[in-house]
Amino acid sequence: MNHIRTIGKLPENVDTLIAAFSGWSDAGDAATGAVRYLIRDRKAKLIAEYEPEDFFDFTQNRPIVKVGDKGIRSLSWPKNEFYFSEGSDGNVPLLLFAGTEPNLKWGTFSNSFLDVAELCGVKQIITFGALLNAVPHTRKAQVNGSSTSKSTLEIMEKIGILSGGTYEGPTGIASAIIQIAKERGMDHTGFWGHVPHYIQTNPNPVVIESMLDRLRSVLGISVDLNELAGESAAFIERCEEAIKDDPSIQEYVERLEKYFDDIVREEDLEIFSQQELSTQQNAYSSSDFPNTEDLVEDLEDFLRKRRNSD
Repeated sequence: MNHIRTIGKLPENVDTLIAAFSGWSDAGDAATGAVRYLIRDRKAKLIAEYEPEDFFDFTQNRPIVKVGDKGIRSLSWPKNEFYFSEGSDGNVPLLLFAGTEPNLKWGTFSNSFLDVAELCGVKQIITFGALLNAVPHTRKAQVNGSSTSKSTLEIMEKIGILSGGTYEGPTGIASAIIQIAKERGMDHTGFWGHVPHYIQTNPNPVVIESMLDRLRSVLGISVDLNELAGESAAFIERCEEAIKDDPSIQEYVERLEKYFDDIVREEDLEIFSQQELSTQQNAYSSSDFPNTEDLVEDLEDFLRKRRNSD
C-alpha cells in the first residue's frame, strides 16, 4: 500500500465497506453526504488516507487555501479517507470511505482501495451515487439499487427499487473499483439517489435521508435518521419559499409532479415505505421519467406561449 498512509493498526473482520466519491456521481453532494452522515452518526475514526500526489491533476482539483484563527494560511488537499466504526449495541462494524474522484491512475487507485478492504476482511462493498433527474422536490426522493447478492436483489425487487442496469456511457471511479472487486470475489450493492435537477443547493438532505433509509431497510444497517428528518423538512420549506413568488417555476414543478404521480400511480408518499406492495405497483426506474432536456424545452415553450398570450 505505497499510496496509502495508515493511522494505527487496521481493523480485522469488518465484513462491510460503504463508499462514495465526490465529483461526477455526487449530485447534490448526496452520495458523499450519506457516508459523512454515517461517519458522524457512528462516531467512526480515521484509520487510513491516500497520498494525493499520484492521483490528481492539481490544475483540475486544486488544493484549497485556508486561513486559521491566528491568520496562519494552510493548504487542504483532495482527500480520500477510510474510517472505522466499531460494532456495538447490535450495530455491525463498518469500514467507511469518503473521497474525491481521482484524475489519474484509476487502476492503481482501485487496487490500493481494495487492498485496504481485503486487509480488513471486507466481503461486501456498498456504494452510494447521486444523479440529477427530472423529479419534483415535493415527493419522497427516488432511490434505485442493484446488487450482486441474490438475497439483496430479492429485497430490492420486493420494495420496488431494483434498477434494470441498462445504462451505457461515461462512468465514475466506483465502477472501476466494483469491476476489480468482482474479480477478487467481493459482493457489491449500489444505491443511486435522484436529485431534482432544478435545485442546485448542496448538500441535499432529502436525498441523503432517502438513501440511508434504503440502506437500513434493504441491508439492515442501523442509522439514526432523526437529525436528517429535521434537516429535510427545513430544506423543503426553503425550496418552497424560494419558488413561491415565481408562478412559472411553480407550474413547472406541478408538471413534474404529474409525471411523477403518473409513474408511481399513487400520491400517498407512504407507498415508498410499504414493503408489502407488489413490484408491479411500485416498480419504476430513471428511464420511466421524462428526459431532463425535454422537460426544459417544454418549460421554455410554455414560457414563450405565455409571453405571446400576455
